[in-house]
Amino acid sequence: MQLPMPALKRFARLYLIPDMVSPPLTEYSRTCLASFAALVCTLLLARSLLPEIPATLLCGPLAASTILLFMLPHSPQAQPWPVAGGYLVATLTGISAGLLMQDPLWAALIAVPLTAWLMSVLRCPHPPGAAAAVVFATTYSATWPSFGFSAALGGMLIYPALLLGGALALNNTALRRPYPHCKAPPPKTIHRTDDPPPLARLGLQTADLYQALREVETFMDIAEDDLERIYVLASRHAFQRHIGLTCADIMSRDVISIAPTTPLDEAWRLLRRHKIKVL
Repeated sequence: MQLPMPALKRFARLYLIPDMVSPPLTEYSRTCLASFAALVCTLLLARSLLPEIPATLLCGPLAASTILLFMLPHSPQAQPWPVAGGYLVATLTGISAGLLMQDPLWAALIAVPLTAWLMSVLRCPHPPGAAAAVVFATTYSATWPSFGFSAALGGMLIYPALLLGGALALNNTALRRPYPHCKAPPPKTIHRTDDPPPLARLGLQTADLYQALREVETFMDIAEDDLERIYVLASRHAFQRHIGLTCADIMSRDVISIAPTTPLDEAWRLLRRHKIKVL
């Protein structure tokens, strides 16, 4: 049985293609150039500082971190502590798993969930850290002992530090994005009191966001203050859009109509199909 094209398009739109707002192509181009420059500088500087450590082993995790730092700089996973803490946790767990397990496959299988658990406990979730843990778990016994534990740990501190330095410099200058993302301070009142402004006492509050996120019971890759800011801006735009509202703005445009000569059976079929009770 061959599925019709509208059904396939609807399936792809619902389950395969993410519903996301795409920035302009020029913004994508600037982001790609900045991420390329940061990754190149990181690898070249790290190779000059630590020539004994092959930079190719860490290209994969660092490339994934570069995508987060430049394409999603406001993500909680792209902030300095998740990046630095994630790589530190990944290094320790990966080396430990590589030393304890003789089979590299089992070492990787143990390192990944342990890294994810420690990242959650220490509040430093950074997905590329899991890739770094796999690198250490599968290659430490064969590659890293000649360098020593201190060299491996120092390398995993220098690499993310250089990458974070590039993200700080390029995001705030060339790309004109504030990085790292800092929570906005509470608005000050003219009365010099701790009470929030009158309009902030109504509507959406921080406690409402926390309760909603708990009810969702899943990880949301967005900070609470960013979510609140988006809601406030959307409410403001909706209010401005309602100014000067006319009947034409709210009336249905896809009108279901029939001609006087339409058979009665066809009229009943349309009523049942569109769940309309009266004409």
